[in-house]
Amino acid sequence: MMHDDLRATRCLINAAVDVNAGFEASDDDEYQPKVLRYFNSEVRFGRRFSPLVVIALYEYSLQHASALLDAGACPDARRPCRVPPLLPALDMFNLELVRTLIAAGASVNVYHRRVIGNMSLIVCLHFWRGLDLMLRCGAETESLLGRPHPQLSSTDDWSDDDCADDYEYEFGTLTTPIPFWRIVAEAQYVMTRRGVTLGQVLHHLLLFTASVRLNERLAGYVNSSYEWLHLKAIAGGSSLHTLIWLIQFIAAGNILGSVGILLLTLFDVFFRLHHLHNV
Repeated sequence: MMHDDLRATRCLINAAVDVNAGFEASDDDEYQPKVLRYFNSEVRFGRRFSPLVVIALYEYSLQHASALLDAGACPDARRPCRVPPLLPALDMFNLELVRTLIAAGASVNVYHRRVIGNMSLIVCLHFWRGLDLMLRCGAETESLLGRPHPQLSSTDDWSDDDCADDYEYEFGTLTTPIPFWRIVAEAQYVMTRRGVTLGQVLHHLLLFTASVRLNERLAGYVNSSYEWLHLKAIAGGSSLHTLIWLIQFIAAGNILGSVGILLLTLFDVFFRLHHLHNV
């Protein structure tokens, strides 16, 4: 049972308690990122929580986390199947704890074998300040948009020696990892509630990435075809497609709109290059 007595925490640390000990969560305490709750039966983490994960989930004092980190607690998950403290800290909108974990060495690149893309960005689809912080701290973006990432290998050990009945072993129907566009489709409700649009998210991601090709299935979740055209032009992977759209708009008599899109695109590309130069 977790407590909220900082003095007791320090006494336990002084008594050489294991600051990385794993606690088995009950069914009610299982961690599930808000944007992935539709995939509850398919995307699960281990049921062994570190003390830092418990602090993140139940919003205990930041001083508890600092004391544990100062005593050598690992700021990341010690096994690939377990919950890294960073994810629930982001999910609970606790930026103070997020910054503390990152300062202690927590990785901003977190992956799950059943999800395509960086989990630290996925959990922030509805949390603009968290997304911005992750990007500015160097979170990798390309894997969300289809590029493979080297951090996760099919040979990684996803077992959990402390818990043979870990949820990660339960049989599921998922045969391939979940792509970003499907996660976006299911995250629309929580994103709308928080006032975040996919256009905003993609635009911000593209400021921190190299040239990529956006999946056409994302087009249905942006506000308009004009916005989608603008995003594809920024992505830099569809010059011919952009030119065709501009010709179509001009042919339809929408010359002003076409010129506007072209100017916005050129301005945005310039801003993006300037931003990357100063990162």
